[in-house]
Amino acid sequence: MTTSIGKLSKSFFLKLLVGIIILPFVFWGMGDVFRGGNQNVIATVDSNKITTQEFVNYVNMLNLNDDQLKNLSKTDLIEQILSDYIGKKVMSLEIEKLGVVVSDNALRYIIKNDKTFLKDDKFSRTEYEKFLIKSRLTAPQFEANIVEQEQRRQFLSSLAGGIVIPEILVEKEFRKENQTKIIQYIDLDKYHSKNRPSQESIKELYDRNKNIFFTELKSIRYAEIKPELIGGSKEYNENFFKQLDIIENNVLDGQSFKETTKANNLEIIEFNKINAKKEDEDKKKIEN
Repeated sequence: MTTSIGKLSKSFFLKLLVGIIILPFVFWGMGDVFRGGNQNVIATVDSNKITTQEFVNYVNMLNLNDDQLKNLSKTDLIEQILSDYIGKKVMSLEIEKLGVVVSDNALRYIIKNDKTFLKDDKFSRTEYEKFLIKSRLTAPQFEANIVEQEQRRQFLSSLAGGIVIPEILVEKEFRKENQTKIIQYIDLDKYHSKNRPSQESIKELYDRNKNIFFTELKSIRYAEIKPELIGGSKEYNENFFKQLDIIENNVLDGQSFKETTKANNLEIIEFNKINAKKEDEDKKKIEN
């Protein structure tokens, strides 16, 4: 597959195509040149068409510098980018065909065991958030990238392992697909439909056991930690995370909630005795 793509990139037709693509890049850049022309197809991978606009969007994501853009016509950079993009497209289609999926549990395991996010040999949410802020990434963006990398790793591992499947797996899959189960059940309606409890008996049962029928009320107390309160700035900067680490260490060392809030001028927010419906003892709804 790689050899074929390599040969294709050196063919006359691809060089002519690349030359046509380069001209707008050289004279006008990558702005609105292909607006309205996003249906122009520059490659087809297994009946999946790669449009000019799709490729331009990919090139824009690479953040090429001014020198690279100016010298596109003098180098084979655009050929390399196109070849790389086609390779990724082929791999993504093969991954989709094979049904390679990274579950939420697998993703959680990968992130929690990454040494970058460990503190005292344990996963630290603070370290994770610091990394995202420094990298200027959102959590969904970073996690999507992890999933993509793991899918590629599994796909390449499957290729490296060959196509010989162990007999035990074949037998297990055969049993799974051809299993037969007999289910027996009892229809309780036949026994209870003629002897349904009356409303009087239900009320009598309730009155006898009032002590076990109750609404659970809970009190909530918390303090919001904001950058301007502990870091002196509204930004989630390095100073904020240093102060956050100090607070975390103090709490782990036994500092109480009240002592922590007082030492850091944090406002305590309390809700006293509310139920799951956000109602207090007087059935008054807690809006905030």
